[in-house]
Amino acid sequence: MATFVSYVAAEAIIVGHRGSYWGVENTSAAFIKGVTDGGYNYLETDVKVTKDKQYVCWHDDNLDRVGHTGVTIAGNTLATLKTKQLAFSGL
Repeated sequence: MATFVSYVAAEAIIVGHRGSYWGVENTSAAFIKGVTDGGYNYLETDVKVTKDKQYVCWHDDNLDRVGHTGVTIAGNTLATLKTKQLAFSGL
C-alpha cells in the first residue's frame, strides 16, 4: 500500500528555467526579465562548452528551438555562435 504525504509550503519558491518565457531563452535579457518582472527567486541554466573550449550558458546541445536546426554548441566556436540571430520561441 502506498503512503502519500501532502506538504504545503508557507511560500512558493519560483525557479526560472532558461529565463523568462517572455524573451529569447537562455539570454541575459530573459534572465533579467524573469527576476525583475517574473518574480523568480532563482534561475536555472546549463553550462556547455564550445568547439574552442569557451563556456556558454545554454540548456540544449543545439540551437534548434531558437531557429538554427542542426547548429550545435560543441560543434561551433563562440565567435560563430555569436553571429546567430536567436528567434523568440515563447508566446
